[in-house]
Amino acid sequence: MGVSESSYPKMNHLTICVLVIAICFCFKEGYGGCNPNFLIVRNQLGPDTILQVKCWTNRDEKTVQSSPVEFNKVYSTRVQEEGRKRIVWKCELRDPKNKGYMMIWHAYRGANFARCGQTREYIVDLTGATLVHNKKRTNEVHRWTKG
Repeated sequence: MGVSESSYPKMNHLTICVLVIAICFCFKEGYGGCNPNFLIVRNQLGPDTILQVKCWTNRDEKTVQSSPVEFNKVYSTRVQEEGRKRIVWKCELRDPKNKGYMMIWHAYRGANFARCGQTREYIVDLTGATLVHNKKRTNEVHRWTKG
C-alpha cells in the first residue's frame, strides 16, 4: 500500500499553506507588528487618597519611575520584552493616608521569548493589590503591611 499520486498535490498545498502562516506569524511577532506590553497600577483606595508608586527593572537601562496616583487614576508603563535577558519589574506601593506599604517583587515578569500585547494590572484597594492578567482577574492578592 502506497500513497496515491493524486494525494501529492494536496500535500504540497498543505505544506505551502503552513509555511505562509508561519512566515506571517514570524513577521508579526518579530518585526514591529507587535502590540505593546503594559504594567498598570490602578488606585481604588478611595477619594482623597494618593497612592505612591515606584517601579523599576532588573535591567541597567531602566531607571526608577516614581509617581503619585490619584483615586480612580492609573500608573502605566510600557514593558519591552526582548528575549535575551528576561525582564522583571518590581513595584513599591505606599498609602500615606492609611500608613500602608507593599512590595510586589514580580509585578511583571517577562518570558524567555518576546511576547506581544501582555498586560499586568494591579487594582489597589484597602485590602491589597489584586492582579488582573490580560484582563482576567486572578487569585493573586498582595496584602498591605503597616509601616
